[in-house]
Amino acid sequence: MGSWPQYPVIYEINTWVWLDEPVDTNVQAFYHALLNAEFLEGLRNSDWQLCVRTGWLGDATYRSLVAWCWRSAREHHLIVVNLSDSAAQGLVRLPWDELTGERWQVTDLFAGYTYKRSGDEMYYRGLYVDLPPWGFHILAATVAERVLMTTGWAQEST
Repeated sequence: MGSWPQYPVIYEINTWVWLDEPVDTNVQAFYHALLNAEFLEGLRNSDWQLCVRTGWLGDATYRSLVAWCWRSAREHHLIVVNLSDSAAQGLVRLPWDELTGERWQVTDLFAGYTYKRSGDEMYYRGLYVDLPPWGFHILAATVAERVLMTTGWAQEST
C-alpha cells in the first residue's frame, strides 16, 4: 500500500520513411542561381563588413533589414535581406571611400535590374531599399561615370 502501481514500459522503434515530395521549381531555381552565381568567386578574397541601416521618423521597418557588403580590388557587392513578414524600407550606408565623386551602376544580380546612383549619396546618406516580406537584393556596383565636381560634367569611365 502506498506505492505507485508499476506499468510496463514499451519502447517503440520508429523507422524514418521519406515521402516523395513534389519539387518546387521556384525554390530549386533560386538555389541553383545562388550556388552558381559568378559573384561568389570574388567573395573569397575580399573584405566584408556589416552596413549601417537607417530609416525615417515613425517608420521602424528598417530594423528588419540586415545588410553586409564585400569589396575586393575590382568588385563591390552588397546583400540586403528583409527578415520579416512585412515590407521594409530603409537606407543602407555603404562604407567604401571610393564611392565619393563617382556615379555608380548598381545591378541586382538576381532580378537583372540596373540603376545608376550617386556615390556620394550611397556613402553619406545611404542607398534606398524597399523590400517585400522575406525579400532580398544581391547587388554589384561598378563605376559608371567619373564626375568632375568642379565643372559639373560627367565623363564615361574606361
